[in-house]
Amino acid sequence: MATSGSITELLTARVFVTQALSLITVLGGGETPSADDAAQGLTQLQWMLKSWQADGCNLWREEEETIVFPAATATVTLDPRVMDVQEARAEISPTFQRILDRWERGEYIVLPNKSAAGQPTIFYFRRLRDSVTLTLWPVPTTEINIFCTTARVIEDVTDLDQNVDVPQEWSETVTYNLAARLLDTFGITETRPVLAASIASKAASLYDKLSGFDRPSAVFLQPQYPHRGYS
Repeated sequence: MATSGSITELLTARVFVTQALSLITVLGGGETPSADDAAQGLTQLQWMLKSWQADGCNLWREEEETIVFPAATATVTLDPRVMDVQEARAEISPTFQRILDRWERGEYIVLPNKSAAGQPTIFYFRRLRDSVTLTLWPVPTTEINIFCTTARVIEDVTDLDQNVDVPQEWSETVTYNLAARLLDTFGITETRPVLAASIASKAASLYDKLSGFDRPSAVFLQPQYPHRGYS
């Protein structure tokens, strides 16, 4: 028999919740979750995915962005989906980009003259509860394009029939980790401790494997100089 030829199938929240409840024996074969059980599963799925964002960026959440800074503008507001700006480059000419140094708040806040104008050499990313901003210093004197690699958030899951914002290889990891989160919710840790321990162990192993697979294989730390760039 021929293969499907497809590599685009994504699973819905309903599939993940149903499979997770089946793993912890809340559901039997062919059963579907009650409204209350499905709501519990959906809530835990959403919380889990959002918590995973704190563990760093996965490659599938990296995006290339072009951010336009108008002349004499130090700070612009970014799309709230941006969770981090991992690196940034200033367009000096159509064939030349200057790599910008990243400064954290403690470094930026002590600058004696934050309104100094010139060619930007640093960027400062700030994520607050209700806004996301990117700041340049010195403040550009003319409109400038900033090319950068951003990490985006994982999209919300608000309905059981929505696809979950993870690639296919994460399907088993999501299922087992959701099941592990539901163990205490449904009392499985106390009533079936051996099953609970087995699911928790496999969930941790799968997450460790996938998170390691889906991040850069190496990180090189080196100084960045204002004159450095490439054509």
